[in-house]
Amino acid sequence: MAGRFLLIEFDDEQSASRLRAQIDKASMSGKRFRVIGLFSRPGPKFCKCETWESNRGSKSTIKIGAKFGWAVCTTCKLPAPSMSFLRNLIKPHDIIDPPKYDTKHKVGFYCYGLTLTSRSNFEDNE
Repeated sequence: MAGRFLLIEFDDEQSASRLRAQIDKASMSGKRFRVIGLFSRPGPKFCKCETWESNRGSKSTIKIGAKFGWAVCTTCKLPAPSMSFLRNLIKPHDIIDPPKYDTKHKVGFYCYGLTLTSRSNFEDNE
């Protein structure tokens, strides 16, 4: 049977950290699940400059943040509503008993980033 991933969104960092601590404690006690990813979403305020939208070759006013992976407008300093690669805040060495899919070739799985579509883009595609 294939494994599953469960992505849960929290409104605040403290609630997410509490649940992660409970899951980590259970994992260290022998449970067969573990937390492998933790991502930070921006909000509630977003850039309204719209200068972050660019065509190939034209200049954009966004920079990708190193810590969270947010696309941030260099003009207003707010995140753009386009999350192309959120960074995993859990480092590979912090994952409890990471699964090995192919022990012969030392193949495993680690989620470095997560791509999300903003709600306005989602609604446009329905």
